[in-house]
Amino acid sequence: MEEEKKELPEEEIHEYDSPFEEEKDIEEPTVSDDDDVDDSTKVIENLSEIKEEKPALEPVTMTREERIASTKEETPEPSNKKKDNKKLFIIIGIVAVLVIVGAVVAFVLLKGGKDDDKPSNDNKEKDPVEEKVDYDAIMQAYGEQYESLIKDYIVQNNTTPDIDSLEQYVKVDNHKVSCKTKQYNKNGKLFLGECTIDDSDMVYMYGEIVTVQGKELDIYYIKLDNSSNVYDFEKVKGAQSNKKVDTLVCSTEVCEGILAFEQYALVLEDGKHNLYDYKKDVIVASALFTDSSNGYYSELSYENKLYGFYIEENDNTYIYSVNANKKYSIKGELADNYGTDLLTKEGKILIAYRGNTNVIDIDTGKILYTIDDDAVATSDTATGITYIISYSVDENDGLIHNIGVYTTDGKKLISSESKEFIAYNGTLVLADYNKFDTYTSSGKKTFSSQEYDEVIMLGKSFVLVNDDKDLKLVNYNGKELATLFEGYDKDKYFIHTALSGWFTENGKNGIYIVVQDPDTTIEEVMKDNPDMKKDELEGYDYGYEYYYIPSSGETGKIATYIGGYAKPVLYLYPTITERVSVTFARPENLTTTYPKYKNAWNVLATPKGDLYDAKGNYYYALYWEELGNHKVDFKEGFYVEKDNAIDFLEEKLTQIGFTTRERNEFIMYWLPILERNGKNLVYFELTEERDSYNKLNISPKPDSILRVAIHVKKVDKKVPIKEQKLPKFERKGFTAVEWGGVQY
Repeated sequence: MEEEKKELPEEEIHEYDSPFEEEKDIEEPTVSDDDDVDDSTKVIENLSEIKEEKPALEPVTMTREERIASTKEETPEPSNKKKDNKKLFIIIGIVAVLVIVGAVVAFVLLKGGKDDDKPSNDNKEKDPVEEKVDYDAIMQAYGEQYESLIKDYIVQNNTTPDIDSLEQYVKVDNHKVSCKTKQYNKNGKLFLGECTIDDSDMVYMYGEIVTVQGKELDIYYIKLDNSSNVYDFEKVKGAQSNKKVDTLVCSTEVCEGILAFEQYALVLEDGKHNLYDYKKDVIVASALFTDSSNGYYSELSYENKLYGFYIEENDNTYIYSVNANKKYSIKGELADNYGTDLLTKEGKILIAYRGNTNVIDIDTGKILYTIDDDAVATSDTATGITYIISYSVDENDGLIHNIGVYTTDGKKLISSESKEFIAYNGTLVLADYNKFDTYTSSGKKTFSSQEYDEVIMLGKSFVLVNDDKDLKLVNYNGKELATLFEGYDKDKYFIHTALSGWFTENGKNGIYIVVQDPDTTIEEVMKDNPDMKKDELEGYDYGYEYYYIPSSGETGKIATYIGGYAKPVLYLYPTITERVSVTFARPENLTTTYPKYKNAWNVLATPKGDLYDAKGNYYYALYWEELGNHKVDFKEGFYVEKDNAIDFLEEKLTQIGFTTRERNEFIMYWLPILERNGKNLVYFELTEERDSYNKLNISPKPDSILRVAIHVKKVDKKVPIKEQKLPKFERKGFTAVEWGGVQY
């Protein structure tokens, strides 16, 4: 009998609006009594196939009532009743078991079809779409790991790491975290700003991670006097005012303020000089230069505004620009600026290099214009105008010729064959051998002098001339101020121009000209210097200080000794602006001092080397003349002739460790002496020997000190001499440098 087909209930029919629509769950079918009969019949058919001795039971289709009725109507034979009952029970039991097993199998199959897309519990790989990720927890873990790494780095290195250097080491359960904004803020914390996880579109603002608190440095604006103001990390006693303007928080617990300017500060951390913008609390340039590097740096500033730095490091020269935040490699060395700011407020810098001078734009590193000569920059202290002075050196006499005067924009104001130049109080003065001319600050000539036997020296407001063998002082308009000495013979007398100028002696401020005179006796010197003993004066040259006091018109002369340590000057470079005291172990040896030495020099010193006395007067160095000297036998040293004197001094002073400015000022004084002698023996007396004769006591004590005295002896012919070995001076922290010398 053919089995009837059954239709699914209406609600179980699957309909899809789109081939991409997700399939709905199928409901589990129910089993009716008829289904049970059908299944049992099928099972019995299978059993009949196994039991061959029994004929197969034909399936029948009847109602339940018919089946019961037919059962009642059957009357089995009495002899087989017990056996048939036993078989019936067995069949019914087997059918019941098979029905249950079939129902379970059907349920499992239907359930499995419904959940085909779901992984079993044994499947450890979960669908990422279905996974719930706790992004907040990931960001929290990321911040904690970052903080831990930074703290470990600080403990090991005593400095904070570059923020991005730790990025590759921070992972959170294989999730990639990327933060766009990362910086250290004022409170010594790391700020993580816009962060994303696994390149998702979601942006998380993390906030601050607490790191090790950096050291705080207060920054003050200090008014020293009516015309001098500085920024520094400490208050200055005696200043007109000390105003705290900001507090800088270093990135480490150990740091030292080096230089402070308007908006910027240079800080030493872990041997590296970092430049901070303290108004924004960020490092704008890290490791500009290091303590361990071979070289030095000079700030390029104008009226407390920082433009950048000039850097000589490991035989290379650089300019760092603050505005561009770039470091440019250049050729040449920083031209000497004679104690004034080389940088103008327009942001230009002068670089001289082997006969050529380039004026460079600091922000771009580009050459604005070139002067085909050596050049220096000098400023008129009264007007603040900076001039570029070009010159050439005569190969025959080694002296300066052909001076040109330029503005900082490259405009040539004056061209002349002059050998000397000065700018003072708005007037430019250029001198040749026997005459001088004056100009306005714009280059207009206003006066030409008469011809003299010799123009000897240009000074502030005066010119020293030899006029028909009379030693005279005249002003810039040629008017005679005083006749100092009649019967001057340049072959007999020698004028020490480096020892001459404006000084105060015995309470009288005026112009003092030092003239070496072979006719001056030791008795005359003792008479004018009653504190000096005869044995202290023996072995020196003698002469007179001729003076003119403008306020009274007084003139006169003072017998003096000339010798010992000539023109020692002392430069002071503290790491912060501070009061510095300088004394001598043997102050009785001092003969001439400037500023006046009274038991001690007490000055306010800045990191760039500027010095101020209690009245606010400016000095670039401390100067003195010293009685006596350490005796040298010239068993070692150098033989130097006139023709190679410049190269010799530049090489040896660089080797010793002088800066460009120190080297140039040294050469300007001692080069004429070497060239005048023609043939020389030279010996360099260094710090230990200088201290053994007259030790310097400086408070606070410098971290490094260099004392150099050149000994020069004139000889008639070439002398063999063992070459002196010169050590390299290393500048660290507060540095003091002295140079001077002795003539024989």
